[in-house]
Amino acid sequence: MKERYRAYEDLYGSVREAHWKLLTYRSGTLKLYNIAKDIGEKNDVAKDHLEKVAELKKKFIAWEKEMALEKYSRVQ
Repeated sequence: MKERYRAYEDLYGSVREAHWKLLTYRSGTLKLYNIAKDIGEKNDVAKDHLEKVAELKKKFIAWEKEMALEKYSRVQ
């Protein structure tokens, strides 16, 4: 699993695990992509994979705490 922090406009960070990529936004939006099937990240499949979103979001929040970034987060 790879986590990234990025303060660029609304995009906040991401989590990658196997063929899944979760993008987190300062606005609270979460988007999920299957990057093996959708390399251009055109189709957000978060609504179809709620369990995967919850799993990756939990990992992202844990990483934020480890890196002492939770004060900047809007991921909840």
